[in-house]
Amino acid sequence: MNGAVRVVLTEVPRTVSLTEGALVCVRILSSTHAGRALVAINGERVRARVPQPMHKGAVLFLRASIRAGTVFLHPQCTSTPPSAEDMSAHFLQRWGVSFSPEAAALIHAHTSLCVPLQPQLIERFALLLKKFPEQKRAHAAFLASILGDRNIPVDAAMLRRMLSTFLGESGAYTDSDTERDLFALVNHTYHSALHWLLVPFERRGAHTVWRGTLSLLLHLHKKTCTQLRVRACNTAGEWVFCVQNNVLTVQRHAARELSRTAQKKTVARLCALLRERGIDFLSVRYGAHADSANDAVPFKGIDVSV
Repeated sequence: MNGAVRVVLTEVPRTVSLTEGALVCVRILSSTHAGRALVAINGERVRARVPQPMHKGAVLFLRASIRAGTVFLHPQCTSTPPSAEDMSAHFLQRWGVSFSPEAAALIHAHTSLCVPLQPQLIERFALLLKKFPEQKRAHAAFLASILGDRNIPVDAAMLRRMLSTFLGESGAYTDSDTERDLFALVNHTYHSALHWLLVPFERRGAHTVWRGTLSLLLHLHKKTCTQLRVRACNTAGEWVFCVQNNVLTVQRHAARELSRTAQKKTVARLCALLRERGIDFLSVRYGAHADSANDAVPFKGIDVSV
C-alpha cells in the first residue's frame, strides 16, 4: 500500500474492529510525544505509535494494512481525500444501513465527539431526526450522540426539550439562529461570565438505580468549563465527584463513612480507570472539594437546567 505510515497500532482493543483495506476515521486526541499519541479510531480511544508529528485535533481518513498482528494506517491512495459524505456512505454501506442526511449528521457528530459508532443507534436516531426541522437536525444529532453514548434513553420529546433549552424557541428559525451555541445563548440571557448548567440523569444498573446531576460551571468569556461536578445517589448513599484545576476529588456521603482503606482503594480504582482512558493529567484524592480563595464560586442556583 502506497503512502507514508501515519499511525501504527501494535495492540488493538477488542472494541476496535479493523480488517485489511478498511477505511477508518482517525482523530488525534493528544499531541505527539516520543512518537506516541492518544487517538480515536472510529470513535474508540487507542494508544498508538505516530511516526510523524501530529497536531492535537487533526482528523485523518486512512486505510488499514495488517502485517503480523500489527495494524499500519496509510493515507488514501487517491489524489483527493474522501469527503465527510463519502465517509458516512462508506460506514453505512458496511453496516447495511440506508444512507440519509440524518445518518450522515449522526456519524459526523459521533466522530467529532470521539464517540464509538454503533450501527443500531445510528439507524434508530436517524428516524428520530426526521421528526425535526432540517435546521435543527445537526443540533439534535449532537445531543443524541452524547446521550446514546451514556446509555440514556433518547426520544423525540427529550431532544425537543433540550433543544428548546439550548437554542430557544422564538418562532421561525434562520441560519443565524442555528449558529448560536450554548455559550452565546447563556451570555445573551444572563450578561455575566460564570454560570452553572445542570443536567439531571438516571442510570439503571443490574441491582440499583443511580440518580443525580451533572453540574458544569461555564466561563462564558473564555468559553471554557471551569468546574465539573457529578452527584450520584442510590438507596445506599451519595457520591460526589468534582474536577477543577486538574484535580479530581471524590467523596461518599452515607450513614457510615468509608474507612481509610476503602478510601485508598476508591482512589486507586479511579486512577486505574483514568489511565485506561488515556487521561493522565488528573490527580485524584478522597475528600470534599475545597475551592481556593481565588476560584471560589458559590452555587447560587441554576442558570440553565435540562
